[in-house]
Amino acid sequence: MGLFMCKGEIFEEVLSVVCDVTGLSKEDVLKSKTEESTDARFLLVKYLWRLMPVVCIGKLIGRTRQGVKAILQREKGDTWLMARNWKEIVKKLESRGF
Repeated sequence: MGLFMCKGEIFEEVLSVVCDVTGLSKEDVLKSKTEESTDARFLLVKYLWRLMPVVCIGKLIGRTRQGVKAILQREKGDTWLMARNWKEIVKKLESRGF
C-alpha cells in the first residue's frame, strides 16, 4: 500500500475488492439490509479496521462509531462462505500491497 494513499482511496480499493469477491454492488454493500449485504459490510469493516480507526471507517460508510463497533461485534457465526470470502479478500488486497 502506498503510504501516500488517502483514507478515501484505501476505502474505495477495499470496497471494490469486497464487491468483486461477493458479487454485490457498492450500494448494496453499504446500504442494503439483506443477509449477503450485511455479511459483505462486516467483511469490509473488518478489513478496514486493520488499516484505520473506527471513527474514520464510520465517516466513510456513513455510520456512527457505535454503528461501526456494532458491525464488528456481530454475534453471527461465520459461514464457510464468509470464511472463503474473507480469505479471498485478504489475498487480493495483500497482492495489491495492503
